[in-house]
Amino acid sequence: MEHIIQFGVTIDDDTIKKRVESAAVKEIAEDLRNQIFATNTWNGSIRGFNDATESIVKNVFAEYKDEIIRLAAEMVADSMKRSKIYKEKLREITNE
Repeated sequence: MEHIIQFGVTIDDDTIKKRVESAAVKEIAEDLRNQIFATNTWNGSIRGFNDATESIVKNVFAEYKDEIIRLAAEMVADSMKRSKIYKEKLREITNE
């Protein structure tokens, strides 16, 4: 006796691609986290940069200190210019 059975299989390529990408992003992010940050061994929480990262960050800040300070001051000044108190004081000065 012979039986013929037909069935179809649908493979959603986009879903598979998205799941693979998502897993890859999670794995890469975890690897970067482990290489950049020092973590507590007993619970895995971040306790700061590891020694290599800390050294790199300190060197970058030392090299670009003047520019970082200048840009930070510009940002603070720009923020203050938008404040209500600044605008009120400016109106007071210009009305005198």
